[in-house]
Order: sequence, then C-alpha cells, then structure tokens
Amino acid sequence: SYVVLHAAFVSSLHKLVGTAFAAYFIQNAVASYKQHLASVDEKSTANSTEVPDDLGKECSNLVVLFSELYNFQVISCILVYDIIHSLLDKDLSKFRAELLLKLLRSKLCGVYSWCILTLC
Repeated sequence: SYVVLHAAFVSSLHKLVGTAFAAYFIQNAVASYKQHLASVDEKSTANSTEVPDDLGKECSNLVVLFSELYNFQVISCILVYDIIHSLLDKDLSKFRAELLLKLLRSKLCGVYSWCILTLC
C-alpha cells in the first residue's frame, strides 16, 4: 500500500539527509494525529459509537504510518508506546480499538508481545 511507500521514502531521507528531516516530519505527523484524534473524540457522542469513515481515516492512516516508520527504524518504540497509552487513556471505543488493532497487526512483534503482557 501507499503508506509503506511513504514510510520507506521518509526512512531513506532520514538516512540521507539526517535526523533533522525525520524530526520535523514526525513532529508534524504527531501533531496532526493528535488533532484528528481529538476531532474524532469530539464528534463522537455517547449516543453514537459509530465514527464516519471519512472522519477517522486520517487518524487511521497516521497510525499505520507510525507503525511502518517503526518498522523502518525511523522512530523508536517509545513513541509507539505513547500512542498505545494515549489510545487506552480514555474509554475504549470501537474506533480506538480499531486503531490499536491496526497498530498491533502491522508487524510490530515486540510491541505486540509487550501489549499482550501489559493488558493481561
């Protein structure tokens, strides 16, 4: 998929240009992720647990991007752990559970086993 290609491109620029590019990219991506997650939390009410697909798509794609950046060793596990903690901080909605599953299913073996041990 295209997210893997974008993560590979960021990884190659991280190796060629330096850490300043990756730091700037990750900083903007995390800010965008927080903004989209807050808007999803704000729009979803107690009566409707369903989130429209177009509303949560950006947040979902950013979670997949973070997991692929972890696979390409651009970000460390600390950022992935922070994302997991932020998803588990509030009540676990259907959307947050989907984001956790996307994060865990994307070849994150070490993070997956850590989450299983933490949640049990």
